[in-house]
Amino acid sequence: MDLEPPTAEELQRWQGHGSLPRWLTGRGASTRQRDGVSIVDTIELLSDYERKWFQDASSWKPPSSSVPRPLARNKLYFLIFFSGHRRHRDLVAWLEWSDRIQPIPIDLAIDEFYGDARRGGLWADLIKAGLVAGGHFGPPCESYTDARWLEVLEETWKRCPRPLRTMAYGWGLPRRGRRELLQTDMGNQLMWLSFSYMFLLAQAGGCATLEHPRGQAPKDGRFSVWTSSLVKRALQSPEWDVTSFLQGPLGVPYAKPTRLLHLRLPHLPQAIFSAYDPGWRRSETLGGQDTDGSWKTTKAKAYPDKMNRVLSEVYLKFVESSLRLDYVAEPPQLQAALAALTGFWDPYVDSTRGAVMARDFHG
Repeated sequence: MDLEPPTAEELQRWQGHGSLPRWLTGRGASTRQRDGVSIVDTIELLSDYERKWFQDASSWKPPSSSVPRPLARNKLYFLIFFSGHRRHRDLVAWLEWSDRIQPIPIDLAIDEFYGDARRGGLWADLIKAGLVAGGHFGPPCESYTDARWLEVLEETWKRCPRPLRTMAYGWGLPRRGRRELLQTDMGNQLMWLSFSYMFLLAQAGGCATLEHPRGQAPKDGRFSVWTSSLVKRALQSPEWDVTSFLQGPLGVPYAKPTRLLHLRLPHLPQAIFSAYDPGWRRSETLGGQDTDGSWKTTKAKAYPDKMNRVLSEVYLKFVESSLRLDYVAEPPQLQAALAALTGFWDPYVDSTRGAVMARDFHG
């Protein structure tokens, strides 16, 4: 048996032969050209796109005149994405008590099907029909948080979460573990989804707010939604603005620096700051873990009662000043979604659906 490797001449000769002779149903040698394999590095590609989008955003000019589309005369809805678990005096409750618009909380803690923000066809149809007065978005910040940049001096044996984004890699760093990549991917999906709905509301005549921690980006090369091309492009239009504030003076002992991106809500900054407690002083600092292993920032997921009240009042003021024209038909799937997401909720019953704080939405 010849164990020598084939020579280049033998390989060239064998390439001219088919698998079998033609008279034995074989075929001749292939005449197709060999194409090289193209491998796309999506992380590098997204990084390049973000850099280009950021440069393009500064040169984009909004329309010189923008007249909002009128809303429908039907009962209007207000979409609250990533609303979290239900609780007394939450944003949903304040809007319900007004009895002027119907809030719809959309979160997995309330319903695993209709609460999945990625099932968006129904909500897009509702917005396009002019049946949505506005929306509030609080997408999970776990892949953006400044806590990933903290240096823990004690308990150095404990592994702390690593940064997942930088200014050079705003949509995700390379060379991260599988779980970290899944977290980043889900954060990207939900942030894109939030902006897609906000831009749709801008076209359909509605209002919107997006809440996220203020953070320290771009310090030390950190990336946040506030340094993204999406926010930069939105702020080129006079209908959009950003308000920075502390949640502490609105009724909690910790500061929690926060920012709101808002659409067609010019009275929002004044409403927030006029609700401040002038005598407030910080008495608690959030950061690190409790003795049970949970993160101390978990308690800050829920907005202070006063913040919910202020937001609801600003949304209602927008509805009062909005132009409304025709009655329109509601999407056929709407009633099933309302039954799943807006059923009667009693804060004094432990078994109430959606009454328990869920983990951040990361798939």
